[in-house]
Amino acid sequence: MAWTISVKGMIGTIINVTIDNHQEATVLDLKAKIQEKDGSLPPYLQRLVHKAPGGATTKLQDQCKLASYPCLKDGATLFLVRLTPCELYVQDSRARLHTLTVPSSEPESYSIAELRLLFEEQTKQSLGEFEFQFQGRVVQETRHGRPLTLKDHGIKTGDQLFVLKVGFRLDITNPQVDICFLVDCTGSMASWIEAVKNNVRQLRDNLDSDYKGCDLRFAFVRYTDYDQPAHTRTTWIEFTKSQSSFHSFVSRITADGGGDGPEDIMGGLKAVFTNLSWRQRASKVLIHIADCPCHGRQYHDLSDDNHPNGDPAGISHDEMMRRVVQNEVQYWFGYINKSRTDKMISMFNDSLRRLSEQRMLIRQFDAVQPSEVGQAVHRSVTASVFASEAAKKASFRKYTLDSTIPNWSSCSILERYGTKTSPPGQLTLRRLQEGIQHEPPSVPFCFKYAPNPFTEGEESAVFHAYDVNSKRHVVLKQFRRDDKEHGCLDSYMKVAEAQRVAAAYAYEFNIDKNKPEGILPVDFVPADVVECRDGSYYIYEPFLEGRFEKFNNNQGVVASKSSYSQQLQTFSHYTWEKSGKSLLVCDLQGVGGGGRIMLTDPAIHSRGGARQYGDTDLGIDGIQVFFKTHICNDTCIRLGLKPFSTS
Repeated sequence: MAWTISVKGMIGTIINVTIDNHQEATVLDLKAKIQEKDGSLPPYLQRLVHKAPGGATTKLQDQCKLASYPCLKDGATLFLVRLTPCELYVQDSRARLHTLTVPSSEPESYSIAELRLLFEEQTKQSLGEFEFQFQGRVVQETRHGRPLTLKDHGIKTGDQLFVLKVGFRLDITNPQVDICFLVDCTGSMASWIEAVKNNVRQLRDNLDSDYKGCDLRFAFVRYTDYDQPAHTRTTWIEFTKSQSSFHSFVSRITADGGGDGPEDIMGGLKAVFTNLSWRQRASKVLIHIADCPCHGRQYHDLSDDNHPNGDPAGISHDEMMRRVVQNEVQYWFGYINKSRTDKMISMFNDSLRRLSEQRMLIRQFDAVQPSEVGQAVHRSVTASVFASEAAKKASFRKYTLDSTIPNWSSCSILERYGTKTSPPGQLTLRRLQEGIQHEPPSVPFCFKYAPNPFTEGEESAVFHAYDVNSKRHVVLKQFRRDDKEHGCLDSYMKVAEAQRVAAAYAYEFNIDKNKPEGILPVDFVPADVVECRDGSYYIYEPFLEGRFEKFNNNQGVVASKSSYSQQLQTFSHYTWEKSGKSLLVCDLQGVGGGGRIMLTDPAIHSRGGARQYGDTDLGIDGIQVFFKTHICNDTCIRLGLKPFSTS
């Protein structure tokens, strides 16, 4: 017998839902039915509550069966509460910022393992040898076998996590921190102004304790609206370490004006970046608290805008977001009425993502209760300090791509000099197994190269170049990371070594007697290391003519549309077996045609770990990720390759 349950919304709307198999149906099944009827509210944003006649309430749990609740029966009435989504910010290893919406009506019970899968699915990144960190601590997935949740780590909506290499810790002792409050000081904001006044002293003491004597400076920008005189519409105090000076300024602030809904936010932002002296090396934090958007119909749906065409001074949000990016300011927005300001923040964020290459966005916190402003600001500043330090560690060179092949005879392209280290001949599997090594010779080298790369990948930028000695077109590759670890000879030699090892396995694959007819030979272009006189390094390779393709990567993704993908998946599997399950060659890319497949820039996952073959070596985690998506084909079977196991 089917049940019909009435679900009453917060504004009195009633949805009648029919449940056919009420004995087996769960609360989550009921929520899915509600979504079918409502069309917009996903189950994780629904909370269902039963109210008894005496006033007692029962909150229904997603995984419980409806029949397990004595209060539920055919014709029962439930109340639907619309939940605010739990959003977390995650800064990845390249300093790009991602927003993750936790798909659970009970986000505090969401496990860290589920969060990892959510991050990997949304960003298409495998954590591999990386881990989540929060406020300087590793976010562990389990504790003595028990799965850990967001609640166990104290992670709440609006918090920021960081993806960092296992074992890496941020050093944030004695940081410089510049904190600017940008506050709407029109009539409706009086109580929030008082909250800022009352909380800044405690905030300063807490930060000083947390960061072991951090070098703090505070500024305050007060803005109102165009119904106020120009000379008092926006006022500010410059960054100061003096508590008394700051409090003296803030204590004199009063809430004035604001005849219509929107306020002069653009004027306030202009003052932040024109009138304040941000320190170059400081972690820069902007705390913006407001209950209304800026002027311009494109930013809101309010009816009472005296300047519907936008800012009267002609200031655009793109211009202001560009200043946020240029000054590397961590922008936090405390909302009072989220529905009023959401459209504006969405437009601001669209600009920030575009201008910062997804490294920055405005993070929001709930400032509805003035008493909670101090705590929210403290969390915001803490996250910003970690974000600034993590971004410094993930610094990447910035390039402008140019696919044009230069005119090498032009006198404007100067010759450069250095040495080229060339591995001696074909490396064989026997030499690998016996550990036979030869010191590679270095020879004088003269070359020209294009000023800008023609392409770039996750790890390297690739330049057109000309070998003056051999008079041929080649390519030079340079690590995108601009730090000591990646700028050293050892890092470049690991790349060249990985390419030689991959070539040894390609040779074995090509001569294997069990290889079926029609399988093309696989080879890797030789990779040399160039050391310039100025101390910079490059990987040197021949230029590959033809259509360049990516066949698989080091995180399990397969280019299924390529005619060579299945053969190269087999090759990756082959390397695992042939190496005695000690490594796997993947991240295969190059050019097919002319009776063979020429590859370059592979990744090798080594079972021994410790990044033996560079940053793209994800160890056993990378190997397992490959086999999660690999489906053995006929060539795998003909070669006698076995399903994945580590034994």
